[in-house]
Amino acid sequence: MTGGTGQTAKTPDQRIEYDGQNASSLPPGPFQITGPKHPYDAYDASPVHRLFQMWQQLDCGVEAASPTVKAASSTNPSGCLADLFPWVEVSIGAGSNGKAPPVPFTPESTGEGSTAMGFYNVQSGDAPYLNSLADTYSMSDNYHQGVMGGTGANRIMLGYGAAIWFSNGAGTPETPPNVGVNPAMPGTPPLGAANALTEIENPNPQPGTNNYYTQDGYGGGSGSPTAVSPNANYGGGSYVDCDDSNQPGVGVIRNYLNALTPKIDPKCEAGHFYLVNNYNPGYFGDGSNAYTDTNPNNYEPLAKRLTNSV
Repeated sequence: MTGGTGQTAKTPDQRIEYDGQNASSLPPGPFQITGPKHPYDAYDASPVHRLFQMWQQLDCGVEAASPTVKAASSTNPSGCLADLFPWVEVSIGAGSNGKAPPVPFTPESTGEGSTAMGFYNVQSGDAPYLNSLADTYSMSDNYHQGVMGGTGANRIMLGYGAAIWFSNGAGTPETPPNVGVNPAMPGTPPLGAANALTEIENPNPQPGTNNYYTQDGYGGGSGSPTAVSPNANYGGGSYVDCDDSNQPGVGVIRNYLNALTPKIDPKCEAGHFYLVNNYNPGYFGDGSNAYTDTNPNNYEPLAKRLTNSV
């Protein structure tokens, strides 16, 4: 990597030039990330890859949405249109953590932009190492990731071949912290509560928005396990009880999977909250407990527990 970008946060990337246009005036459609001002090995934003965001991005349905939008077919058995990547990324970003949306809420509020529309041009020499791997070995065409969800869930799938769930550390499933977050004061615990940790996903939109989730994200706050109001840790939904169709966002996905031919079994156990996005491990590399470390740089809230059961 050639290092940092030197770009100003939450503004269009001034290194982007494609088809004679800069990042603020790109025509609709895909654009090449690399160019005269942007080498292939420079740092870029990361497209949103979280469970419920990805389901929305893929825009799947078995039945035809309209006379001009086809249903699932032999050429597209999933019925997914994959046409909402820019909209989802701009409107929700990497997660709300339960806090209220910015005021005023604009297409630039999340700081994401349409990163998912950018591409690296291997024909022009971008990503030469990956290109050499593709030329030398057999690779899965168009394979992106094993799990609809975040980096953490995908790494777990590589190691376990299955999702892991929230436990007491001794093999017994438990319900993750779900205290509730006041969107107006997310770092302040609700009345009578010791914290505002809310680690269950809720993709229902907050009032006045069409896609800003009630609970989603990696957790907010100061990052210190000893932080107190108003900077205490809060939110951070990353767990889903995918066996319970009454859980927010779960029913519509299960109905879709059940309507496919053949049907797809989600293989979710009752009472288990599966990690679908990211959380840091419960232990450091030396084996010490990350949850009891009071170092202010330790971004591991005390209430989180190791999810070590399959």
